[in-house]
Amino acid sequence: MPRHLFQYQFVCIHEGCQGTLMNDGVHQKTRMVLDISDYYVMAGEGYECNTCKRHIISWSQGILKQLDHSERSKFPCILTEKYACDLRVARLMRQRTLGNSSSLACKQIAENHGETYLDKCRQYADSYLAFKQAAARGLVTIPAFVEPPAPQNLPRHRWFMKVYQLDVISRLDFELAELTSTFGEILKIDSTKKITNKLAGKILLWL
Repeated sequence: MPRHLFQYQFVCIHEGCQGTLMNDGVHQKTRMVLDISDYYVMAGEGYECNTCKRHIISWSQGILKQLDHSERSKFPCILTEKYACDLRVARLMRQRTLGNSSSLACKQIAENHGETYLDKCRQYADSYLAFKQAAARGLVTIPAFVEPPAPQNLPRHRWFMKVYQLDVISRLDFELAELTSTFGEILKIDSTKKITNKLAGKILLWL
């Protein structure tokens, strides 16, 4: 909720409108976010433009782009059309070493989610037994228990690759600055060697 937390003033993201966005409470739309070991639900602020009167949710890309880099980094998700992904999942794919692929990340996330689901089923069974024993002693009336819900489906490995691409795009300015800095260091080292050779009376060859 950037407007409440950071006291930001946003302008309308719609083309041709420069109105100021006003608070409109908590937005009714939520998103399921894929985390390393489970899903969680993300809610957001709702804004209303004081000019065009249109409503906007706080995680819209037009809103996020108005935040500075330090505040933007606090937003924990990468949004796609159907799913949302926690940044901790995207970081699993940043080390592009041999064998580290979107398929591997998908399998690792599936294994983590499976273990979390089994843990929740065990906790559910333990709670059921506790209520059953208390009901046998006449302490409580045993409620109606139902089967645990089925585990949430996971996206396919192609979606993980798309998330990785969106993560790279979001950090593109930083990556370009790092590449430029590295290239500048290489040029500096190369130039120093050429000047040293020239002072030593050797042939100076510029490639």
